[in-house]
Amino acid sequence: MTSRKSVLILSILILAISRNAKAQAWTPPDDHGNQPAGDPLKLPEVAKMADVLGVRPGMSPQEALQILHQQYPKDLYQEMKVTWWPSVQKPYYGFNILNPVGGQPDVYLSFTAPPSRQVVWRIVRYMNRVNVNHGTLLAALRQKYGKESYAGAENGSPVNDDRMIGQLVWIFDEHGARAPLPALPNGETIFACASINGSPQPIMPRSDDEAHSQFRTECAPYVVLHVGFSPTEIVMNTVTELFDGPLALRTAHAADVWQKNGAERARQEAVEKSKQNKPAL
Repeated sequence: MTSRKSVLILSILILAISRNAKAQAWTPPDDHGNQPAGDPLKLPEVAKMADVLGVRPGMSPQEALQILHQQYPKDLYQEMKVTWWPSVQKPYYGFNILNPVGGQPDVYLSFTAPPSRQVVWRIVRYMNRVNVNHGTLLAALRQKYGKESYAGAENGSPVNDDRMIGQLVWIFDEHGARAPLPALPNGETIFACASINGSPQPIMPRSDDEAHSQFRTECAPYVVLHVGFSPTEIVMNTVTELFDGPLALRTAHAADVWQKNGAERARQEAVEKSKQNKPAL
């Protein structure tokens, strides 16, 4: 369960970054990244992971939001709270980071589920009106992330001509190393692993059933980076998605076990309480 101290720190951060008129005076929160005693969370090798604007899977929400505030000091930071979560302290499942002009998203940030310490597991970033040459964009992406695992057209079908590329996919393990392409059925390509549920918005996998419905079996072992853009001479918009499948599945399982144990404890307590009641017959 998210500790009271962590929730307080995150609440202070929300208040600070929502005051856009005083962005220069914003002070980053303390972020004590020590894992609580007994916390079973297994993190990836964060420092070796691919990044989007410096944000990597496994980072604390505080650290990620601090980095993004430096990039987007005037944006609106909309916290997404899990109001129904079965604990006194309600966790956040992510943040919408919105352009103050028009409210369009710049970044969607997704957090893992309690009871382990929450960390970032997915980042989605939009770049609008970049006005960059297609070849220049490809070169910059390959310089940053290395040669892609898969290059596709705008519809995802494989291509061999750089001028036709509209989708790039890289796959890694949780040590930051490149992973081999998985075998997919029916002639599918790794592009099939390139998004979660078709939705870029923040999500927090919180049960085994939910996680397995969102991750294909063939894709679940990987950290996936996907960049999409138009295969035109001048590119105006891009979308980048980076997510850690194994981290999401591990934390969803831990949350599932914790919730089921809590429900069983509540049932047992209700049974014991019922034994104390004396019916009026």
